[in-house]
Amino acid sequence: MNWIALLLASVLLISCTAEPQSYSEIVPASTLKTYEITSEPDDSYTRWQAYNEQRLAQDKWEAYVDEEEHELEVDVDADDFVQCENTLEVDVNVKNLGTVDEQVRVTLHNDKLTSQEKIVDVEYGHTRTVQFDVNIRNAPRGDYVFKAEVFRDIEFDRNGDIKDEGEYEGTDSEKVFVAQCD
Repeated sequence: MNWIALLLASVLLISCTAEPQSYSEIVPASTLKTYEITSEPDDSYTRWQAYNEQRLAQDKWEAYVDEEEHELEVDVDADDFVQCENTLEVDVNVKNLGTVDEQVRVTLHNDKLTSQEKIVDVEYGHTRTVQFDVNIRNAPRGDYVFKAEVFRDIEFDRNGDIKDEGEYEGTDSEKVFVAQCD
């Protein structure tokens, strides 16, 4: 047991003769968190409000920029008077005034002579002319009104058949007088 007492005495003697250490040498500063006490109020809510207003303004801008506009203009063009012709060419001009390219279904209809449709692509900012040939060889003399309609957002099934005829975009018509050959 003597040797234990001797060991304890030597440890005490060494620790008393060693230079005293500061608190910062024992505990590194990186592990200590310090807080400053100020008289200024916490403005976290005010900062959050400013951030939220900025975020809402950004969301509105992105919605404005990303918003797609669909606008198609339809115009039917054909000769007003036709005599001694076998076919009549009816042109349907589709002008895309929107901000996206469109795939459209164009129909041409007359109760007595024809009912046709074609599907075409129209780039935004451009006009596409769709030509329909109508057989008027045996048409009786008289006035004929050709009505064109345009639809967008057409859906197809996996066989390529039209599943949904699309959203109506506009119509136009043209009156043509067909005369008989003398």
